[in-house]
Amino acid sequence: MNVLYIVGGEGNKYGSEIIAINLIKAGVKNNINYTVICAHQGVVSEVCSKLDVKYYVVPFTFFVYKEMSVRTLDKIKRNIWLIKAEYLTTKACRFVESHVDIKSIDVIHTNLTRDLLGGILSEKYQIPHLWHIQELFKAHYQLSFLKNNQMEWMACHADRFAAISATVAREWVENGLPEKKMSVIRNGIDLNSIQPKTKYDDKEILKLVIVGHLVPAKGQLAVIEKLSRLPANVKEHLYLDCIGEGSKEYVSSLRKLAREYQLHLKLHGYRNDVGQILKNYDIGLNCSRGEGFGLATVEYMAAGLCPVVSNTGANTEIIENSRNGYVFDYQSETDLSDLIQFLYYNRADMIAIAKKARADAVGSYSLEQMEKNVFHQYEDLARNN
Repeated sequence: MNVLYIVGGEGNKYGSEIIAINLIKAGVKNNINYTVICAHQGVVSEVCSKLDVKYYVVPFTFFVYKEMSVRTLDKIKRNIWLIKAEYLTTKACRFVESHVDIKSIDVIHTNLTRDLLGGILSEKYQIPHLWHIQELFKAHYQLSFLKNNQMEWMACHADRFAAISATVAREWVENGLPEKKMSVIRNGIDLNSIQPKTKYDDKEILKLVIVGHLVPAKGQLAVIEKLSRLPANVKEHLYLDCIGEGSKEYVSSLRKLAREYQLHLKLHGYRNDVGQILKNYDIGLNCSRGEGFGLATVEYMAAGLCPVVSNTGANTEIIENSRNGYVFDYQSETDLSDLIQFLYYNRADMIAIAKKARADAVGSYSLEQMEKNVFHQYEDLARNN
């Protein structure tokens, strides 16, 4: 099976690129011959190089942008970004045509909805196209399409869509993608890469962690603001760590707010050993504006932490409140702080939930099942073609 894999993103080891890495590694063991097209040099290209998987780094960019409030400026910005996206994508298309034996490709797999390169190649060469949908329609990063009728274009340029959760699938169908082409393939994690917590204690200190890109959409600032409402005698024993990269401005704002509220905050930056250090924490937080799946949440579960997540996106598909984690109201100013205060004083409840979360992660979110489902889609598309 020869698969042309279009991997967008910025080259960082987050979300969709973690999924790409896992599929590429599994492909080597399952006779999937990937040819990978990366938008940027980074973690995916490094893995390809190590595994001797054919890859090319070809700059192309997303067909989405952040709207501006002033209509005239918004129109100018949109047109400039559209011209840039079309130019780079056309250039990338020509590069692929001159460097890849297109006739040998059985399936094209696009890793992000924001990239249109795979759809163009699929139509031109009549190759089946699997389009991965790894985020909510608009809620998370609040981006808008560059092309007119871009949803209709997507619907006509894919044979199958694979959403990472039922919530994601429902949103995209409601906004125009054909339900008959939609399937759900939930993400999985490499459980062997996560060291589970083996020792629980009820020390006075409570350690919280947020894993993910440091951006407003992931909610780090919101967490600090919500935790500021804790009583002083609880807050002084609370330690919050953030693991991930972000802009200097955003990092500075996090530090400033934590100092203002006298909250113990530590920013670790990006780390490639998250699976080994999660066991050092008690609670894993997810306060995203609209998470399409929540890979970090499943990692918290696998590590034996108590997951605490907002009631947004697909979080409640993974976490059932008071059974394998806790769900708080994203819009509430006090719900999170009240919950953390409860867990601070009720460690036995927190530990029991953490152990149940670990069992659920092992039983429901294996990497092998996700890989099997994706590879089945490849086979089905190639056979039907």
